[in-house]
Amino acid sequence: MSVIYKGVNYAKIVGSIAQLAEQGQMGGKLRKMYDSFVLTADLASGDTIVVGEPIPEGARLVDCQITNEALGGACTINVGWQAGYAADGSTVAEAASATGFFSALPVSSASVANAHGSTYEGSFYGRVLAAAVQPVIAENAVSSGATGKRIQIEISYVVD
Repeated sequence: MSVIYKGVNYAKIVGSIAQLAEQGQMGGKLRKMYDSFVLTADLASGDTIVVGEPIPEGARLVDCQITNEALGGACTINVGWQAGYAADGSTVAEAASATGFFSALPVSSASVANAHGSTYEGSFYGRVLAAAVQPVIAENAVSSGATGKRIQIEISYVVD
C-alpha cells in the first residue's frame, strides 16, 4: 500500500491543533519590482546603480532576473541590496548584501539570468527580510563599450 506524506505547511493546517503557515508561504501575493537603466558611460570601479523601490519588511524573496545587452569586455556585476534599518532608523535590522542575488554575474554578452534555479542561485531564496531593503547593481569587473546599453532587473517576492 502506498504512503501519503504531508508537506510541512499542509500538516500544520490539518493537524489536530490547526496552525498557521509562516507569512508568505500560503495564499501570499506575488509581487514584482521592475526597473531598467541605460548606461551613459562604461561601468567603472565602485559604480553602483540603485534600482526600483525598496523591497518591504517581511517580504519573502523568490527570484531575481537580470536581462542585459552586451556590456563588453570581461564585465561582471554584483546584484544585492543596501542595509535595511529598524522603523526608528537607529539600528540595522537587515544587513547589506552586495551579492545577495548575484555575485560576479557575467554581462559582457547579451543574456538573461535567473537567480533561482541557476548556477548563480544565492542563499536568498525563501529569505524573509527583517527590514525594507533597497536593491542595487554594482560593477564587479569593468566594462568597455557599454555606453547606451540597457540592464533590466526584476525581483519577485511574496508578502501578505
